[in-house]
Amino acid sequence: MKSRPSGPRILDIDLHLYAGKYIALVEGRVAAVADTAQGAFARARRARPKRMPVVVKVADTSIRSSPQNRISDSRPNS
Repeated sequence: MKSRPSGPRILDIDLHLYAGKYIALVEGRVAAVADTAQGAFARARRARPKRMPVVVKVADTSIRSSPQNRISDSRPNS
């Protein structure tokens, strides 16, 4: 029986390609892409039925770079 790796893994994925979409990851690789989490999950299960996918939403690049979405420093000045 194979042992599972412990601890976090670094994924070498260019997420800009999937901005605003849901991606399903199986064994550290993109198994499916869809507009909804349910769609990405279902597609990944069809593609890799013996593996359980992890579905994540990739942030839209315009949201991340928008100044309105930045959290201001609320600490008082000393």
